[in-house]
Amino acid sequence: MVNGKEITIGAIIILFIGIMVVLAVLPEIGTQTAEMTTKNNVVNESIDISTARNSTGGINLTVSNFTIANIPTGWKITNCPIESVLWGNLTTDKTVTSDYNFYATSGILQVLPSAIMTVDFVNDTFIDYTYCLDGYITSGSGRSMAGLIVLFSALALVAFAIFFALKGWLE
Repeated sequence: MVNGKEITIGAIIILFIGIMVVLAVLPEIGTQTAEMTTKNNVVNESIDISTARNSTGGINLTVSNFTIANIPTGWKITNCPIESVLWGNLTTDKTVTSDYNFYATSGILQVLPSAIMTVDFVNDTFIDYTYCLDGYITSGSGRSMAGLIVLFSALALVAFAIFFALKGWLE
C-alpha cells in the first residue's frame, strides 16, 4: 500500500506488457536507424574476370567490363557513389591500381590491356567497397538527427507504459 492506494495486479500486468513492448520494438528502431545512417561495407566480393582474356592470355576488350553486386542507382549515382574501393588478386594485397579502372558511379570494374592473366586458371579479382543502402540519409545533419529517433522512441514507449501503470494505480 502506497499513500493509501494499492498497486493492482492489472497495473503490474500493464507495466510488464509495456516493458516487453519496449524491449521488442526498440532494437528494430535501432536497426532501422543504423541502416539510415551507416554505409555498408563489402569485403572480398569475388569477380571472375576470366572471360576478359582471349585464347592467348591477352585482354579481350569487348568483355573487359565487370559490374559489382551493389550497383548505385537513382539518387545514389550522384549523392552516394561507391567509396573506399580496393581490389586485387588472390593475395591479400589489394593495392592493384595499374591494370584496372573502377567507375564509382556505375559500379564497373574495367580490366585494362596491361592486366596479366593466367590462361589455365580462374582469374578471381576480389573487391572491397562501401555503398549506401536505399534508405541512407545523405545529409550529415539528417544523420545526426536520426540518432535522436532511438532516444525519443525509447522515452515515448517507457512513458506510455508508466502512464498506464500509474493510471491503474491511481484509480
